[in-house]
Amino acid sequence: MIYKILITLTALLVLISCKTTEEIEREQMVQNLAGQMVQAQKVSAESTVQVQNLEHRINKVIGSMEEANHHRDQQIKNFIQQSQKNLDHSALTQQELQQQADGQKKQIQALQSALQEQRKYLDRLLKSIEKISKRKGSSSKRRGVKLSSYDHTMSLYRKARYPAAKVGLLKLLDNNKIKGNRRARVLHNLGMIAFMDKEYKKASVYFSRLFTNFPKAPYNPNGLLYLGKSFYKNGDATGALETFKEMVKRYPKAKQVKDAQKIMNKIQAKQNAT
Repeated sequence: MIYKILITLTALLVLISCKTTEEIEREQMVQNLAGQMVQAQKVSAESTVQVQNLEHRINKVIGSMEEANHHRDQQIKNFIQQSQKNLDHSALTQQELQQQADGQKKQIQALQSALQEQRKYLDRLLKSIEKISKRKGSSSKRRGVKLSSYDHTMSLYRKARYPAAKVGLLKLLDNNKIKGNRRARVLHNLGMIAFMDKEYKKASVYFSRLFTNFPKAPYNPNGLLYLGKSFYKNGDATGALETFKEMVKRYPKAKQVKDAQKIMNKIQAKQNAT
């Protein structure tokens, strides 16, 4: 009896301890799944790392692009600002040029007005002189008095009939009866005609004789001015400068001083430049 019980128990234990084929396959399947899960986790981890690296690279590229875009935007902004400044400066320059042009236009208009006034004054003066001459001529004819060669020649000079006046002046210069201020006037007028004819050497001779022979004649301020101008026109800047200095020294209050001073400044500026 006991023996039978033991055999039964032993059989039961063997049955209990022995696994069925189905259980073994299930365990193997579980183990395989576990291995696959571990492998999948490794692949997932590697994929995560790769994704992170890729995200890092993308972020880096995006950052570089944003920086480049910012730099480009800044350059565009600076270019626009500089262009605006240039436009503003150009507008100011045009405005200044326009103001200068307007100022010069006003000066020209003022000069034209002054010239017109001078012409009107000269016209009135010439008409007055003509009236006076006609009166003198008519009174002389009534008295039967003929104008002297000196008065006739000076009348021709005043009327700007220089070729005819020149002939008369040369005759007067050869006339030994013409003396003093009259002779000085003849030399002065001959010098002026020669200067207007651009015969500067002849002009310098006449003006030199005027100053040398008649130092106290009232025609010398103008004579010295045109003597200096004649030297200057002939290329003798030194002679011109010395003549102008002498004129300013002798006649400091003469109206010709201003004209002489301008040419002196021009000569001295050229000398300083060289």
